[in-house]
Amino acid sequence: MARPVVSCVLVVLAVVGCTGEAGTKAPGPSVDLSNDIEITSSQPFAGFPVEKMRTLEEIRRKLVYRCMVERRYRYYEQADPEAAPRLSPLLTLDRELVGWATEAHARGQGFGTNLPAVPAKVVASNTNHDKVLRNCVAEFRRKTGPHHRKVFRRAGDLRDEMSREYSDAVDSARLDELKAPVVECLADAGFDAEAEKRERFGLRPETFGIERGGPEGGQREPRLKREPGTIEVLPASPARRYVPSAKEAELAVAMFRCQHETGAVDVLRALVNDAQQVVWNRHEDELAELKKELAALVKAGTELL
Repeated sequence: MARPVVSCVLVVLAVVGCTGEAGTKAPGPSVDLSNDIEITSSQPFAGFPVEKMRTLEEIRRKLVYRCMVERRYRYYEQADPEAAPRLSPLLTLDRELVGWATEAHARGQGFGTNLPAVPAKVVASNTNHDKVLRNCVAEFRRKTGPHHRKVFRRAGDLRDEMSREYSDAVDSARLDELKAPVVECLADAGFDAEAEKRERFGLRPETFGIERGGPEGGQREPRLKREPGTIEVLPASPARRYVPSAKEAELAVAMFRCQHETGAVDVLRALVNDAQQVVWNRHEDELAELKKELAALVKAGTELL
């Protein structure tokens, strides 16, 4: 799921991926993922160990934050390294393929994505901070060893490989065949579009000239000075629900009804699962070994806390 992008100091990007996160947990409840979990739980890729990867990343942040606090960078003292709940990026949530859980889900969600809560972030443009941060990351790497980095990197690479292979494994001709009656049904419901636009955008709001909605409360841009030598804290933001435009909600409901009236949605979901299963079987042995190694890394990392 999408989350707001915060500019990262170049040196921090190079060593830890992004700025440090600090402050208390983001306020407000998490977004409701139950409907999307329901329609993706049967996908074979749901078995990929993304939670173990997330736990390892949280352990890394805890240790690096602790190191920064010990070096008197107290911005990190109240750091909450835990990530907000979100679906695995490997799961297929394209509404054209898997639809929605219920008509109410379609009406309320449209074609958008909820924004998870984001903890406060330390954004630094300070050479002394950057030097200390590099040292803390180096200390973390010494504690965890090269095998930790190797396994974690391989997990990320395998995730990306499987995502690409899935795209190739999907029977696109069969997909077009299954979507044809849905396209006709949508036209009967008043949602018609040129074939060229359907080819370019698929069955999405843009195809029908419909403006999308956005996150509840509108887009929120961080207000930071970003002046050389400064260290600033970007405040935490709560989880926010995506609110579709009125016309987008109408299209989503029409598509939900068409997918079910034509019987296409069950076959489309099966097609998605079949393609994922082909890829999963191809990497089954490596995945089994990876799960064991990641579990061992989590155990070792937890003992360092």
